[in-house]
Amino acid sequence: MELTDRVPTSEAVSRRSNRRAAIRIALALGLTFVLVASWLWFRTTPGPLGDSAGGLSTIGIPVRVSGRLSVGVESPINRSSDTLVIDSILPDSVPPGLRVLGYEAIPWGQGMVLSARSFPPSGYHGLSPVNGWLVHPGEALAVAVGLQPLQAGQFVIPGFTVRYHAGGRSYAAHYLQAEVVCASPAGPNGKCSTGAASSG
Repeated sequence: MELTDRVPTSEAVSRRSNRRAAIRIALALGLTFVLVASWLWFRTTPGPLGDSAGGLSTIGIPVRVSGRLSVGVESPINRSSDTLVIDSILPDSVPPGLRVLGYEAIPWGQGMVLSARSFPPSGYHGLSPVNGWLVHPGEALAVAVGLQPLQAGQFVIPGFTVRYHAGGRSYAAHYLQAEVVCASPAGPNGKCSTGAASSG
């Protein structure tokens, strides 16, 4: 039997070249993803409005089904020298049957809302949308969160995350400020337990 050297065809060479190129592209994309994720991880810290207390606070609010109410979220004092720009505030989760009506920033010096059976809450002036709100040095962020239960039951929002920036740095501060809404057709009657409830 005569043995002959096999000469790769141009098609086989092209396939191998394409495979090598695909591997190089995949490695480059993977490295880029890791670098970007690491960059975002280190840049997105709690920042000046981080929850220095680090504790859990829970407020229970009894309300009538379909009633509008306000609950408050408050940050620590901005002890940096930067004016902070609020980008958004988001709940950890919203259980079915509970609607978020909106978020209103309360100007510094008026205190915060614990709970109120209206939204926007009465007795406050100058309320503004949270996005773009400025928190100056020596001030804190106070937000009225509008909620409306659509059915009877007990509903929990475990906490909230505030995203904001100063200059080129972005931050995300998480607050364990749980809100428990107890809704009944007859309206508020008795206490609203802050024990186990649906959180979505």
